[in-house]
Amino acid sequence: MTRRALLAATCAAVAVLPVSPAVAQLSPSTLPDGSLSTLSEAGGQLFWVTPSAGAKISLYTRPAAGGGVRLLGTVPGGTLRTDPDFADVAFDGTNYAVVLGGEEIIASTIPDDDCDGVCEADYLHQEEVIAGTLAGAPKVLTNCTLNGSEDDAPRPAVAIAAGRTFFAGLHCGAPAGMTTLDTAGAVTSFDPNGGLPLQGAGNWITYAGKGATKVTDLTGSGSYSVPVAIPPNTSDPLLQSLLLQADGSIVLSGGFFRTGGTTPPVTVRTKWRYSAPETLFAGDRLFFGYLAGELSQLSLTSGQGPRAFVTPGLASKRALSLTGSMLNVAGYACTGAVSLRTLDIGVPGAAGAVDGCPLEVTTGTLRLTKKRTITAAVRCVNGCTGVLTLEIGNLELPAKVRSPVGGGKATVRYTLTRKQAKAAGKSATFLTDGRWLTVSNRAHRLKKPR
Repeated sequence: MTRRALLAATCAAVAVLPVSPAVAQLSPSTLPDGSLSTLSEAGGQLFWVTPSAGAKISLYTRPAAGGGVRLLGTVPGGTLRTDPDFADVAFDGTNYAVVLGGEEIIASTIPDDDCDGVCEADYLHQEEVIAGTLAGAPKVLTNCTLNGSEDDAPRPAVAIAAGRTFFAGLHCGAPAGMTTLDTAGAVTSFDPNGGLPLQGAGNWITYAGKGATKVTDLTGSGSYSVPVAIPPNTSDPLLQSLLLQADGSIVLSGGFFRTGGTTPPVTVRTKWRYSAPETLFAGDRLFFGYLAGELSQLSLTSGQGPRAFVTPGLASKRALSLTGSMLNVAGYACTGAVSLRTLDIGVPGAAGAVDGCPLEVTTGTLRLTKKRTITAAVRCVNGCTGVLTLEIGNLELPAKVRSPVGGGKATVRYTLTRKQAKAAGKSATFLTDGRWLTVSNRAHRLKKPR
């Protein structure tokens, strides 16, 4: 189950994690038309939707261990393209639910006289909810657009527990508070006072109630509440956390509560910086994304600090599931394709391996020729395919780059217009879109022809 929005914590501090040796990896597999932000694993199955919403949205499944991809169905998309930051997915191996969204700036409808001549832009927000089972066809529950400001963007969440689907923060005419799907597939009220954050695992559901966090086993074997509200504006990710696993254990506001709400809570002896939905909560361990796509783990109760895994050729990594010492991980291959790997975290891998998809510009001083071209030599130790942008002041020049695996070198050429060449300064930097390729932002001297 992926988590977005209220669980996300900004990685503001720059730190260096202790690095574990590279772990043994089984053969990777690529997911066609995959979307990393919507990819989920449960019950030995994978589920994902197409990367963006346009005229249509397609939903897919495949066994996690490998095998053929099956198209579950295609439904109409919204009028706006989907932003991955507006996606939330719940999947339990049989049932799935997806909340998709996007936004578009539109002209302000407020007269200038009403805002002293300076008006904030209005936004058009998209909200689409899709649900279904692996044995049936997907169904669009709601699909609407909403007017509002940038801060009004809907960030609904979805969860599945005991085979039931729950929502919090829905708009589009849904009842207030926490809602659920009834047997007829309609969105109905579950708890008018319930709200975000929301998570489900196994038979357990947890959400923010009025003055407390509620944790309930929907099969009737028990429930408890934690009388600690999550501070809404804290910058400490421990205080923003709400993580749930299938035995009813939760991490909440710096406390690790065991099944049934054991009190006092087990003390969390470490802090971390994580970015949902890259967090997998298993036992007392967290596997989480860290800073520039690193994959790290820590123990909540032993005081073991974060340790990064070395996973060559896989960027923006997310841990999906842990079985024994076998960790299923998804991320971007260095070609940009969504890829799935199984790591044996108990077996050391190759020494000297390099994590992710780093791109190195080996040319120190760049030269602008009389033909208005700039050529840069690059090296990608794990290979790379993508776009490398040359930035000279406010000028951005994108160019395709491709380098073979094994440290092969390549050259990238940029051509400037006469106006651009004349305005070019004395230094330049390189950047990528950051999803899989990473490059140093150091400044390169730029020499112009005499």
